[in-house]
Amino acid sequence: MENEELLQAIRGIIKEEISEIKNEAAELKANLNNFREDINKRFDNLDKQTELVSIKVDEVNKNIAKLEGETKTLEAVTKENLYDIAKLKSVKS
Repeated sequence: MENEELLQAIRGIIKEEISEIKNEAAELKANLNNFREDINKRFDNLDKQTELVSIKVDEVNKNIAKLEGETKTLEAVTKENLYDIAKLKSVKS
């Protein structure tokens, strides 16, 4: 009987250890899932921020193109004005 009682005690200890290991494994899985969700949220936020930056870069590029067009127009007008000024000076002389 002593052997049987000892065997039962060992089984009880092993069951407790297994139960603790299962609980720890479940906790680790939960932590891992939380970590995964956190990482996914961070990537989603990063994607949104990247999209916003891309939109702003597009707006800046449009503004640059607009300014280039306005600069060319200003250059053309300035050339015409300089030509007109030169003409007036030559007429005065």
